[in-house]
Amino acid sequence: SGVVGAPVQVNITVAAAPVGGWKTYCVSNAGTDTSCASGATALRTFDEAMNVLGPNVRVLFKRGESWTTTVAPNLGGSGPLLIGAYGAGAKPILIGTGNAVFNVRSYSASAPASDMRIMDFDIRGPYISGGAQSDSLVSTIDWTGGRIDDVLFLRLDISNSGGKGIEAAGARQTAGIFIVDCNIRTTAIHNIYIKSARSAVMGCDAGGDASSHSLRSSEEDGVVISHNSLHDKALHPLKLHSRKAVISDNWLHGEGSNRLSMGQEVDSVLPSIDTILIERNRFDPAVNTASGGDVAINMHDAQHVAIRNNVFYNTLGVLVGSAGYDTGDTIPQSDYSIYNNSGYDGRTSGQMDFVRLGATVSQVNIKNNLYSTPNIVAVENFGAGISGVTSANNLELKTNPYTNPVSGNFSLSSASPAIDAGASVPVFDDYAGTPRPQGSGWDIGAYEY
Repeated sequence: SGVVGAPVQVNITVAAAPVGGWKTYCVSNAGTDTSCASGATALRTFDEAMNVLGPNVRVLFKRGESWTTTVAPNLGGSGPLLIGAYGAGAKPILIGTGNAVFNVRSYSASAPASDMRIMDFDIRGPYISGGAQSDSLVSTIDWTGGRIDDVLFLRLDISNSGGKGIEAAGARQTAGIFIVDCNIRTTAIHNIYIKSARSAVMGCDAGGDASSHSLRSSEEDGVVISHNSLHDKALHPLKLHSRKAVISDNWLHGEGSNRLSMGQEVDSVLPSIDTILIERNRFDPAVNTASGGDVAINMHDAQHVAIRNNVFYNTLGVLVGSAGYDTGDTIPQSDYSIYNNSGYDGRTSGQMDFVRLGATVSQVNIKNNLYSTPNIVAVENFGAGISGVTSANNLELKTNPYTNPVSGNFSLSSASPAIDAGASVPVFDDYAGTPRPQGSGWDIGAYEY
């Protein structure tokens, strides 16, 4: 439809745990319900349920009921293990009284915590906005020498955490943390914090009062962040300190200085932020405001980065190695492809830096980008002495080339000068998935007419 930010259906299928060979427990307030599965054992309390965990075990809590937790269980060992819900109605509510509700932990690489699913809960903490910080509500932690593999957090609603909502803060030997279709609100620090070898965050809605980032990915060696709505009142909706990342089909909006901030951590064990794909994302300022001027993508210490088919509304565009980050940088900042992005800035004051490059950046190709700025100037701002930059077939217009950018429709109007005016670049579809080119050549911007 051309409407950026419209709901997108993503179907994720998680196979049900097989009943054969599994032991199933049904947890209800009455303690007598075995209707969740044939041959199931009935339990009543949260503590009873946590004491039966082990391989080939399903523990299912009754929908529409609630439990209060006091001490978080340490979930370890090898699965398969499933902790979830049964019945009809609202998700079962787990109320934490100050500590985590679930801890997945490992103390030894030879005895990893692995093959676990925690799904379909409404998890609530005691935190009140501006109050004291405490533990994260859901966490995976591998202590020195430990390992955690293949843990799925699915369809969790998490709110009022005094620490993080979901914290997967293992060492880099941890692999396979999947956070899917979760809704996380009102946390003291981060909504989601991940530090592992490989992970994926998909289909999540995370935001609220976090004092830091909505999603922080730290020192990962492969992460997929896609189809999320990430918003933040303090710093950045998304902070990336990882390499080999795919960031696609997200809506990043908030009140901090940058929508996506990317760079190496001071004590990082990774050699650089390397091999990054950023595509089909929308970058906005705070919801329901016309103010802007904050940066959409701010990068340093990165190389081999492709930025394509993104949409920027009332934000500055792409900053690489900009002022404040060049001093002392020793990581090569090179090989950037900035292709087929669209922007609109309706502000009445300020300046749109559509691309700003610091003096230490090299090997940058900037092509087929489209910006409409009716009231202010849009520029490419390059540091003194910079070399190896190619800029071609970009359009900065005072007229509107889009159907209706204010309402989120960045598709090209029939009379747009961007149609068939682009260079041939290795971008073979557009924001909506339409193959390129459609006419006699590539169109300029994120949408192909």
